[in-house]
Amino acid sequence: MKFNIREWKLNVLFCASAILLASLTYAATNQTRQLAAGDKAKVAGPILSRDGELVRVRDKKSGEVVVVNITENTRIERKKHRVVFPRHTDMDVTAMVPGLTIEADGVGNSKGQLDADKISFTPDTFAVEVAQEHQVLAN
Repeated sequence: MKFNIREWKLNVLFCASAILLASLTYAATNQTRQLAAGDKAKVAGPILSRDGELVRVRDKKSGEVVVVNITENTRIERKKHRVVFPRHTDMDVTAMVPGLTIEADGVGNSKGQLDADKISFTPDTFAVEVAQEHQVLAN
């Protein structure tokens, strides 16, 4: 058996590439937190995506993705400020767009999702973030 350096280098390169690809694939997957049915939970963080009544939120504390289910009993409201303005607090579900930071309170369902009782957010903060992003992109 003859020792071939070129063949050995190719085998090492192939193994290293396979390990690197496997680790990158594992790191790229989002960790979705499954909630136990009937457990109360609170999630706060930005909306990643929305598909009908399901909203994917990245939790600020843990960094995990939580799926929030919006039901017909879910109250969606604007957060109250320190200074009282004569604004309505009830908001429509269409105000929930990706990038908006929300707080959702609710109970876990059988699918591991959070059935939201109440979702609150500050649309003014989102408007400031969007304006800052546009300014950064313009420069």
